[in-house]
Amino acid sequence: MLRVMFAIAICFLSALPAHADRASALKAVMADGPTVKDARWMESGWLYVGVLNNGTRRDGFAEYICSVLADNAVRGVFVKIVDIGAVVRNEKFEELGRARCR
Repeated sequence: MLRVMFAIAICFLSALPAHADRASALKAVMADGPTVKDARWMESGWLYVGVLNNGTRRDGFAEYICSVLADNAVRGVFVKIVDIGAVVRNEKFEELGRARCR
């Protein structure tokens, strides 16, 4: 039983991106262009990306961010696009889009 639990734990941990990969991926997201105002890895493992709210859904942009992450060896995470203006005003994270990166 202990061997099974250990094997499951190893499989789970190997699926998580390394912190070095996450750091380089975060730099790539921030350097991508003027759309991204801020980005942060949350304790939950989600990447929150702050953009200006132009009134449209940003699910497609979240998928694009997944491709930037994949280019930096980060997969199997979630991306949430949030309104940076709401964050600056100390309001809750207003979700504009999301994607699951495979």
